[in-house]
Amino acid sequence: MKNKKKLISIVTPVFNEEDGLVTYYERVSKVIKTLSDEYDFEIIFTDNCSTDQTFANLEKLAATDSRIRVFKFSKNFGYQKSIWFGYYKTKG
Repeated sequence: MKNKKKLISIVTPVFNEEDGLVTYYERVSKVIKTLSDEYDFEIIFTDNCSTDQTFANLEKLAATDSRIRVFKFSKNFGYQKSIWFGYYKTKG
């Protein structure tokens, strides 16, 4: 019987982050890659009602990486609630 790897959830609240998303994703992916033999990962983004292209860019990333899950709020609830909601949605 093969041992199932533990799942690590990374929760990332965002608000108007269109310029930094790709860099953040690339850096997190680089770290994840070094640990992928031992763990599975999911990256949860909670968009706090961004007014730029943050959510659209997250959807594009999610379409290319099945580890990414994205949620968009109907209004800005603040980063604390974004983190809580992300924890609530984790599987790891």
